[in-house]
Amino acid sequence: MTIPILGIDIGGTNTKFSLVTHEGEVLGVHKFHTNANEPFESFFQNLKLNLEPVLQSYQLKSSDLKVGVGCPNYSSVQNKLINPPNLKWENASFFEIFNKEFKQVIVENDANAAALGEFRWGKAINCQNFATLTVGTGIGSGIFLRGKLIRGPHGLAGEAGHLVLAPGGRKCSCGGLGHFESYCSVTGIKKSYFELTGQNLSYREIVPLYKQDDLDVLTVYESTAEYFAIGISHMVTLLGLEKIILTGGGMVVGKKFLEIIKSKLERYIFPNLRGTFSIELSELALTEGAVLGAAALIMESIDGN
Repeated sequence: MTIPILGIDIGGTNTKFSLVTHEGEVLGVHKFHTNANEPFESFFQNLKLNLEPVLQSYQLKSSDLKVGVGCPNYSSVQNKLINPPNLKWENASFFEIFNKEFKQVIVENDANAAALGEFRWGKAINCQNFATLTVGTGIGSGIFLRGKLIRGPHGLAGEAGHLVLAPGGRKCSCGGLGHFESYCSVTGIKKSYFELTGQNLSYREIVPLYKQDDLDVLTVYESTAEYFAIGISHMVTLLGLEKIILTGGGMVVGKKFLEIIKSKLERYIFPNLRGTFSIELSELALTEGAVLGAAALIMESIDGN
């Protein structure tokens, strides 16, 4: 049997990992608390502790494995974390510690990894020009043009979550004002609901209310869809994308919300571009998509891209 890839997705709250075959079969997703305020060395020891029984069950050693890691605010060009808002590891020897443990390691911005997963195993198969928008605590984006992931000279290109949609608007977690993710992320939706009602609900509490057609929640999603439409309009106009793929926990509200975004987009999009692109929901399972994206980093290196 070909040795599977280890895909790791590091989040501000939880870290997921799985062994993934070269054909994209996920061999069980495992997760543990990231404990992002603890030193990176503590996180890494916790990762090894959780990984060990999984490796034993497949009679593997860590030194056998090629590993793809998706991590917020990681630049693969500079090989370091850059101002991660939810991780206190900026000065950690991140790559070096991983590299000592495993056979091969590739670390990438988690949103870029998600785009690679869609390109290899998801909605972007055979699509050369597309973007993924991962809707979670923030808005992460990965962009492909002419079949290549856009990283830029500093590894930070394509951060659509920080497009300015409302000049002088809400403060973003990065410190800027009026950014896409300030309004369209899970954090932004919760804030909009609080501003409207004075109630500080979790997203898990908001989603059922949306599905029950709660008027306050519907009002929030209407305004959120407006910002989504503006942001997507900017992306398509500038980049000539064929497809926008929405993924992440913030999109569990599904097709109903997607249709509202599409209807509002008609007000903003350059008329000549109407009908030239689609907006779709990812079909990769929420629990599996992130680790598939991380594993795709290794597949990209095998392909020589």
